[in-house]
Amino acid sequence: MEPNTQKVIQQIAEIQIEALQKLKTQKIEEYTEADLCKLLQVGPEEIQDSIDKHIQIYKDMVQSPDMIKMLTEYQTCLCSYILWKMEETWVLYNQEGVLGAWAILTAAQRKFHPEYQIIL
Repeated sequence: MEPNTQKVIQQIAEIQIEALQKLKTQKIEEYTEADLCKLLQVGPEEIQDSIDKHIQIYKDMVQSPDMIKMLTEYQTCLCSYILWKMEETWVLYNQEGVLGAWAILTAAQRKFHPEYQIIL
């Protein structure tokens, strides 16, 4: 993986870490327990443990950006959403990294949905 792409993936991971830490440390009124269960794909009794595990996954991804290829489908979609939201900002100074990250995330989506190959 190219260094510019690694940087973008590390930035995605850092955004996820920050969001998950906020969920863990602050009681966010707009999220119900059901929302958190859906987001983390766990039962109500596993929320805190799952948040910790997800934080660790993204911390590992900061150290080794190739780990993005091992995320679940839902987490891959979240990373794609972050890239989509941040693309306009990041492309100004790291166009190659943004394009590389899109290539990796697209390949990851095809792993879960081979029918994308037919569509694209």
